Amino acid sequence: MGLEPFVDTEIRSSIMGVPIFINQETIAYVIGRTSEGSFKDGLDNNKKSPWNEVVNETMFGTTKKGSYNNLS
Repeated sequence: MGLEPFVDTEIRSSIMGVPIFINQETIAYVIGRTSEGSFKDGLDNNKKSPWNEVVNETMFGTTKKGSYNNLS
């Protein structure tokens, strides 16, 4: 089909006929950081997380759970 082989996840585009490829290493180079890290999916027990009060206070202006009527 004429496709290039898959090597890594990347953004492919064409600007004025010039092919452009942007991947994780390109972004890391531009921002001056290493291209490494880790990802953790979800929280173990998000209903008892110590961050719940901080998030509610920051987003909703209160530490009460589920009170969304006084958004500031």
